[in-house]
Amino acid sequence: MDFLPKNQLWTYSFLAFPLAFAELPLFINVPKFYNEYMGLTLAHIGLILFFVRTFDALKDPFLGYLGDYTYKDKRSRYRFMATFIPLFVLAFVALWNPPVMMGYGTTVIWFVICLLAVHLADGAIIIAYHALGAEISTDYNDRTRITSVRESVRIIGLLVAAVLPSLLASFYGLPFAYACFSFLFGMCLVGFFLFAYFKGPKGLRQETHERQHKLSYFHTLKNKDFFWIVLIHSLNVFAFAIPTVLFAFFVRDIVGAPHLEGVFLMVYFLSGVAGMVLWSRVAQRIGKKQTWLYALVLGAVALFFAVFIHPGNITYFFIILIVFGTTFGADLALPPSILADVIDNRPDQEHVSTGSYFGVWNVTAKMSTALAPGLAFPVLEYSGYGHKDLGSSSLWVLAVIYAVIPATIKLITAFLLMISPLDRKKVQIPWGLEEKTV
Repeated sequence: MDFLPKNQLWTYSFLAFPLAFAELPLFINVPKFYNEYMGLTLAHIGLILFFVRTFDALKDPFLGYLGDYTYKDKRSRYRFMATFIPLFVLAFVALWNPPVMMGYGTTVIWFVICLLAVHLADGAIIIAYHALGAEISTDYNDRTRITSVRESVRIIGLLVAAVLPSLLASFYGLPFAYACFSFLFGMCLVGFFLFAYFKGPKGLRQETHERQHKLSYFHTLKNKDFFWIVLIHSLNVFAFAIPTVLFAFFVRDIVGAPHLEGVFLMVYFLSGVAGMVLWSRVAQRIGKKQTWLYALVLGAVALFFAVFIHPGNITYFFIILIVFGTTFGADLALPPSILADVIDNRPDQEHVSTGSYFGVWNVTAKMSTALAPGLAFPVLEYSGYGHKDLGSSSLWVLAVIYAVIPATIKLITAFLLMISPLDRKKVQIPWGLEEKTV
């Protein structure tokens, strides 16, 4: 058994904290910030997010290939991340500190440039970070352990990102709160990265520069299991992204409790942490595929009931968040673990293309997150939502898009997972290690 030592596991996982620190505001708060404080329409914000995130998705395979191409030793993943950290910090700070008194067109340009830079740097760092996570252990169950601990730390980062801006805003106002938040993010990212670089685990594989140069993205398409896991994961990400981008608006106009937005998010992510522990243990007993299937169905049921929420149903909404948040833990822990197993079963064993697999993986996931605001915000704008006088029809549209549509997509995802060939099987480790059956 090739288990990663605990100290190495936590040192690696701590870097997920600042990365998640930036993730939540980019999904939930950026649309609201640039709509309410910078004056951009929801339709324009949705289209901008769609095109920026489409670019973000399409550049990921190149970044994955670049990460593999520059792989020379066991610290190469860290050096690749270090290349993009300065850009990430500067662009994230600029995004939340736009110059005052800009015209509408100038605001759009500023918004687009900052988002492009943030997503470019964030994508490069995430690909290298996740590729490293797949390379630091070769044990079937240990991979679930690694992703569970990493995603637990990530959820802590999401919790801080959910609560801290609201706390700062209560004293200084929201614009100043996000300005402080962006500077704090920069310091955390640099600090945690340096800690991981000097104390973190090294990759297990050894690979020559020439073998990486032969790598093609089409090698990933030869793996039929990879096609299945990418399809299923992409649909599930789309189902998750829709209520995520609409969360702030749903809480404000449907639940009627905008002052509790941070508390709602905290309960949701804490439920995710508990869910990761629960689902990870279940997966060790009945397998990852069956466990994820149960979580998808439960999540769809919980999300569907959100359509019946009326203003003031705070307790009801808390219950939905707890149940749905618990299934979110399975969505975080199990897919990357299954992907690592799928990569080991690739048909072309002469190429070790972990970074490229994660590059293609990120393309499809990010296209899903691009479609969510690109479709949801223009539809809401067309229904009359976003104007001063909100009609019941526009609020009904908001509720249906937030709850019914993603719940339906989750059920479709569960069906595809059920008929997929993603079962526990023999795993061949191509890094000079012995074959093992799991």
